[in-house]
Amino acid sequence: MKYLCLALTCLVFLIACSEGENLQTSEIRFRNNMKTLASDEFEGRKPATRGGKKTTQYIEAQFKLAGLQPGNGKSFQQAVDLVEINTEFSDISVAQAERSMPITHGNELVSYSRRPISNISVDRSNIVFVGYGVVAPEYDWNDYQGIDVKGKTVIMLSNDPGYLSPTKEHFLGKGITYYAKDSYKYEEAERQGAKAAFIIHDPRLMSSDWPSHVQEHNKKRSILAATRAGDLAVQGYISAKYTSELMAISGWDYARETQHALNSTYIPKFLDASISIKLKSSLKHSTSHNIVGLIPGKESPDETIIYLAHWDHLGKDDNLKGDKIYNGARDNAAGIASIIELAHLFKATNNLKRSVVIMAVSAEESGLLGSYHYVQNPLFPLAKTVGAINLDMMNLNGETSDVLVHGINNSPLMDAAIKEAIENKQGRTATPFGRLEAGIAYRNDGFSFNRSGIPTIGLASGSNHIVKGQEWMDAQADDYFQNRYHQVKDEYSENFDVSGALLDIKSLYLIGIELSKSKKFAQWYDGKEFKYLRDDQLEIFDTNN
Repeated sequence: MKYLCLALTCLVFLIACSEGENLQTSEIRFRNNMKTLASDEFEGRKPATRGGKKTTQYIEAQFKLAGLQPGNGKSFQQAVDLVEINTEFSDISVAQAERSMPITHGNELVSYSRRPISNISVDRSNIVFVGYGVVAPEYDWNDYQGIDVKGKTVIMLSNDPGYLSPTKEHFLGKGITYYAKDSYKYEEAERQGAKAAFIIHDPRLMSSDWPSHVQEHNKKRSILAATRAGDLAVQGYISAKYTSELMAISGWDYARETQHALNSTYIPKFLDASISIKLKSSLKHSTSHNIVGLIPGKESPDETIIYLAHWDHLGKDDNLKGDKIYNGARDNAAGIASIIELAHLFKATNNLKRSVVIMAVSAEESGLLGSYHYVQNPLFPLAKTVGAINLDMMNLNGETSDVLVHGINNSPLMDAAIKEAIENKQGRTATPFGRLEAGIAYRNDGFSFNRSGIPTIGLASGSNHIVKGQEWMDAQADDYFQNRYHQVKDEYSENFDVSGALLDIKSLYLIGIELSKSKKFAQWYDGKEFKYLRDDQLEIFDTNN
């Protein structure tokens, strides 16, 4: 009987361990990895630099120590080819009837191209005001209805129609949607066949003034080298003041038109004006890498759950006085240290049914390029990807009784996994991340997966510290974003209370266990903007099976 009891005790222990209830993260390992990646030795982890190469080598070594298998055949690396574009010359002219309107790059307009071409020109392209430039079937909205803008230049308002709606009847009110993103607006303009597209800088819709906006966007920018040379040759921003003058000469009142553009029945306005642009840019090619590890599942190894975090930061700036290195401790050395912990947890799991992919992606700070490259060139079929979980800026302020989740209420399967893992097993509450006006859901690598059809979630720091409460946690968040975010002061400190991050890592692990147990794939709720993409993926999966 004694041996039977011992055997039963061991069995119960193994079952508990298989679900992570008794598995332990390592604070020493977590701190060491975060401290190392955020050290000056890694020079701010900018892609395609000495520091960037050292970073990917370090992460690959840690993946191997955790026992991961290579995720790209026999290699842990997935090459990400980049092109840095620097606009060196911009000549712009606007003609209206028989007269020309003075306009200069950097004063009334900022123009650039995201095409890997040195010389680009737009010749006498007619200008069209298209409201917000949004086509959103789920909101019954189409700003391009009934018009053909092929070869033309579109100008459009920033944000989406909900932002200025007095009754919040449009979209999410001031909460940012996919359609508020500048990148969406340019992509939609290209889908419509436009030759050039400019977003109007209206102080009512943007947080910065025009000079600050020019300074922010008149810079070098990186793209994926595989970016095709499409119809949209030039994009950028145009001041509201100049737009108002341009529309007035054509007989349209800017204030009245922007008010009318809040209606779904708004008809775009063709201006009696054309624009010509010549751009000359220098191109610098480089290669960075995503680092991808794999833990094969035992029952359905071809079905994958993906965890990702970006390894890159802003590098160093020799023009700064004193400290020149953007160490990026919280953003996102902490995220990489977390996926390394997850690698150890999943590797120790006994009954993992589906495969788990652990991925450190490059070039997030350049526009989510590493993650977008992956979904354009997936190492594991998107149709067999169960769902994705993104880690960015972990909680370094201590344990919380709650968890704020990006992507909650988007997918039934993901919501069920969150509820079981966080609420039922950990006894914490899981709530949507607030501050919708910040648009965080569209500014992290999870968005690359979302826009490719894969429902993705991410954990933000909880808001209710178990000892110090919510006000204290809110103050810590405000202090970080005001004083350290994207600054050289984002450095590692032994004073970090990493217990919150380690608790959240266990939450993330338990969510993965729930997804591994399921036979389902994450799907979107009806009315979500990317549901049609997932429908197509899962239809392909069903057809092939």
